[in-house]
Amino acid sequence: MNSKSNNGFTLIELMIVVAIIGILASVAIPAYKQYVANSHAGAAMKGINSISGTAQTCIQTGIGCDDLNTLITNTVDLVETANGGTIAKDAPATLEWTDGPCKVSAILTLSGGVSYQAISIDTNGASTEQCRDGAGTSS
Repeated sequence: MNSKSNNGFTLIELMIVVAIIGILASVAIPAYKQYVANSHAGAAMKGINSISGTAQTCIQTGIGCDDLNTLITNTVDLVETANGGTIAKDAPATLEWTDGPCKVSAILTLSGGVSYQAISIDTNGASTEQCRDGAGTSS
């Protein structure tokens, strides 16, 4: 008796597996990019939000300005763009925090108001809309 043993996969079976992996990848990659953009924007918002209260106090009362400016100087992801890098009493300021492809800005006014803006600085990593969604801002 001459029996043939089946020791492998047929070409059709392998092609079906490759097709299934391709379909899963086409769904998973965009979802992963959205997740990454949301996490970067959320981290940027968390970082800048923790400092904006101190910055508002400095702008309105002058208290804590030296410590705040030292923190801005020593934090790689944080910059002040409106006043040459420092925050002072009676001077509106803009803080920017960058995390991955997203940058979140906090615009601080003399009256104590703050508005946030999120943008994408790397269109290959995330869109501005994805950064806004992750940071929870409308602009």
